Amino acid sequence: MFKKLIKRMLILNVVIISSFLFIVLGTLYTLSYVDINARIQDDLDKILEFSVVDEPVDPLRPPGLDPFNLERTVSFVVFIDPVTNELTYDAQFTTDLDFIDSAYELVDDNHGDFQLDEITWSYKSVETPDGTKIAFLDTTNEQGILDSSLIRYIVIFVISTGLTALISWFLTRKAVQPVKESFDKQKQFISDASHELKTPLTIMNTNVDILLAEQKNSKWLKYIKSEVTRMTKLTHDLLYLASVSETDQINMAKSSVDVSEAVESIMLGMEALAFEKEVELIYDIKTDKKTEFNSEEFHQLIMILLDNAIKYTPKKGHINLNVYEKNKHTYLSIKNTGTGIDPKDLDRIFDRFYKTDKSRVYTSNSFGLGLSIAQSICEHNDARITCDSKLNEYTEFEIKLKISHK
Repeated sequence: MFKKLIKRMLILNVVIISSFLFIVLGTLYTLSYVDINARIQDDLDKILEFSVVDEPVDPLRPPGLDPFNLERTVSFVVFIDPVTNELTYDAQFTTDLDFIDSAYELVDDNHGDFQLDEITWSYKSVETPDGTKIAFLDTTNEQGILDSSLIRYIVIFVISTGLTALISWFLTRKAVQPVKESFDKQKQFISDASHELKTPLTIMNTNVDILLAEQKNSKWLKYIKSEVTRMTKLTHDLLYLASVSETDQINMAKSSVDVSEAVESIMLGMEALAFEKEVELIYDIKTDKKTEFNSEEFHQLIMILLDNAIKYTPKKGHINLNVYEKNKHTYLSIKNTGTGIDPKDLDRIFDRFYKTDKSRVYTSNSFGLGLSIAQSICEHNDARITCDSKLNEYTEFEIKLKISHK
């Protein structure tokens, strides 16, 4: 239970802090990107404003000189004559004309960027009365800054998330420790008290049996016997809940349980009880449905739910029990007619000692532990139990089981 709590708190802390970091780092990167892009556009505007184009580009000119022997240009402007489509250019240094042609062919919008010869170029075009001007600017350094910033922010995010997870795990364990110790003490108290009660209850039960055999004051002795039986059941339930409250302490062996066969066997044993109360049992059990479960606990789980259904089904009512497969899982549902459960009680019916009957009538044999035990059994057998109910109509418990292929 506490491992799950620590895990949930850890996930929550990591998600919150990681989201905050993502927003902050993402904002910083976006601001850098916008600022650098604005400076690039400003430089392109200045290049367009002060450029002078006067040298035509000769498409028949042979390739330029070895670029390794030339000083690379950082910007240039191409002018397209609207009548002749002739290209002229203005470059800061001597430039390979084939390179200018290649750059021009990569222009497909009025602004953008591209890579040519492992260099990043940004461009912008404007229409003038004399034709179209396209400015090109080497932005390799700026792109390198953005790439470095992105990598740096990703590294910061990953390291920060890892440190957050580590620190959160440590602090969460420290915070939960006092609660765990208190819970363990409470659990130990319940276990010790139940053990202390078992012996005197056993002695009382034996003595009452002896006295009942003599047939003297049998009426009062039967009352005592009934109460001793109730107390014995209570101590047994408390001991069970104390032992299963931490799922990682359970070492009970699981095996492949034939759900169909087990349910049919239990149903046969409960038919007499249902018949005595004039309750009809209706069942639809698909064959060969198996699950991984502790066999003794599976039997106890079905007994709890069936006993509960029979107890709260009125005379002439009926109980539907179904075993079926859906979405690669085996489902078992027990539905009974009756008064149902108030919606405000549905979230608490699995709490220990909780009763929907607020008067908590003492004559009832129920302590409000049965459904809590059923939920505990499901939890450490990797099953899930849910309840659905409608007032004055029905109550249905559904158990989702893992399919076993053994």
